[in-house]
Amino acid sequence: LGSGAFGAVYRARSLVASEVRAVKVMPKTDVKQDFEALATELEVMVRLRHPNILACYEFFEEKKAICLVMELCEGGDFSTLSDTKKSDEEVQVLFRDVALGVAYCHSQNVVHRDLKFENCLIAQGPQRRMAKVIDFGLAAIRREYHDDEWLDESLGTKFFVAPEVIDKRSHYGVKCDAWSFGVMVFIVLTNEHPFAEKAFALPTKRLFVKILTADLRTAVLDRKKVGGDARDLLKALLERVAEMRADVDQVLEYKWLKPKTACDELANGRLTREGSRKLVKRMSLMGECSRFQKVLLMLTAHHARMADVEKMRLVFMAQDANGDGQITLDELRQGMLNSCGSSVSMQELHDHFVQADTNGDQSINYMEWLSATLEQSTISAEDNIQEMFAYMDQDGSGTISKQELVEIVGDTEAAQVLEDCDASRDGVLDLAEFKDVMLKLGQMRADSP
Repeated sequence: LGSGAFGAVYRARSLVASEVRAVKVMPKTDVKQDFEALATELEVMVRLRHPNILACYEFFEEKKAICLVMELCEGGDFSTLSDTKKSDEEVQVLFRDVALGVAYCHSQNVVHRDLKFENCLIAQGPQRRMAKVIDFGLAAIRREYHDDEWLDESLGTKFFVAPEVIDKRSHYGVKCDAWSFGVMVFIVLTNEHPFAEKAFALPTKRLFVKILTADLRTAVLDRKKVGGDARDLLKALLERVAEMRADVDQVLEYKWLKPKTACDELANGRLTREGSRKLVKRMSLMGECSRFQKVLLMLTAHHARMADVEKMRLVFMAQDANGDGQITLDELRQGMLNSCGSSVSMQELHDHFVQADTNGDQSINYMEWLSATLEQSTISAEDNIQEMFAYMDQDGSGTISKQELVEIVGDTEAAQVLEDCDASRDGVLDLAEFKDVMLKLGQMRADSP
């Protein structure tokens, strides 16, 4: 599918579930800087879970390379938005997708540092086309000991790079992504760079001078008849002084990034009173699950097709009031109250929230949400059972051994799993026994909405 300094990306098909994936093959290196970048990308891809971030399903380490198995998007990238006549509505909702993905990154202390058209892919969702942010090869993670502006490397793609990244005298932080986002919007709306005429023909140094010193090209906006809502957004994002620039999460409330499609999706994600009751009941079942069952739910959510989780994606986005890709207890409580009032007590809601918050960080992320709200049909689907079994059968022996269980859930839980589920008492789980586990787990969700 593509190649570069990072290695190559291939189109691949799963031997188990016949799902088509993208596989990124990254050569190992002895160069410390390259190794650290590779380690950061791997950490970011494994950590981030959001509808608008490209999903990483698993990774394999070989002798000379690391292979990331990722979601495949075949709708092109954002460069097509300026080349073809897309409706303003579609362009706006796709940019909102990117903003939501980037805002989530920032909430997780991750800065992308290379936002550009090629790193914003388009996938066909169940209801509409959706945007996915990809390629965290230049990403940085803000650790607890870092200041807000802790970065000083001059890197990125020159047309989209922020002034503070160019200026070697300054440090920078997450707002460099907001600038890059603004440049993308400007180019899509005008087919021109916001600070430099014929930017693609300029030498890098001259382009950087323009980015550092030139005024925003409002005459281009006039000529292209760009409306006031878009101008308000661009003015907030393309503020040269980073401290005065809006961050991506702030501009989610700007009118240009709230087109009708986005508003309709939020409305569709609001629950009825009955829907609220059933959702809370489904979440409460997490408290009855063993550690092994919770792992199975998390893996199923992680590998689920977009169509299978679309309903719960819409509910998640509607509950996530501030758009940071996580649901707090207050957001869930308010969402329930907005659903024609909720009959669920606050204590009951708190108890169920704690059960769904499996990592204990006081919020429910997208994967935790899907794990707690998956429907029976998704859990019990034959292809899902086959894929989960193959995932756990690491050595391809046709059974899940005690050691393979230990690596996933630990010694005590592994012994309990075999005690409860190994009907043949041969010390392993075969496919039939594992299928029985999954069908019983799905049955727990039989009364789900």
